[in-house]
Amino acid sequence: MKIEVYDLESIKTKDVRHGHQNGIFIPVWRDWDNKYEKEPKMAYIATCFPGELKGPHLHKMRWSYLTVLKGKVAFIININDEFQEFIISDEKPQTIVIPAGIPQAHINIGTGDAIVMNLCNPAWHPDNQDNYTADYGDYDFAKWGYRPENMG
Repeated sequence: MKIEVYDLESIKTKDVRHGHQNGIFIPVWRDWDNKYEKEPKMAYIATCFPGELKGPHLHKMRWSYLTVLKGKVAFIININDEFQEFIISDEKPQTIVIPAGIPQAHINIGTGDAIVMNLCNPAWHPDNQDNYTADYGDYDFAKWGYRPENMG
């Protein structure tokens, strides 16, 4: 299975009164793009502290469409015990697609808190969290700066 990473369009916005650029507009998902296999059913924001690891975990039913809004994150995807690594950051807007049944972990490799948006399908529900621990064997998370012995 191939992990997809989509570059996102970054559109300059302008001050309507004076015409100077006042920011950017980044469409993450539009219903008419038809680029995602499973249409998102929920959007949520998660943070990850510097040097911290989320996962490794597995969603058996849920597809994830992850976009780093702030910071720099290493995503480590496990496909048939072969690890694929992706760096996604706010410097180049991208969405990484992680299909259901594919284990993943991610580490904030930036210096500040990372903010990650997930568009997912199906939606998270407290009665069916679909969150399972995944075994990454002897994968070297330390190469990304993860040092659990130094964490609070």
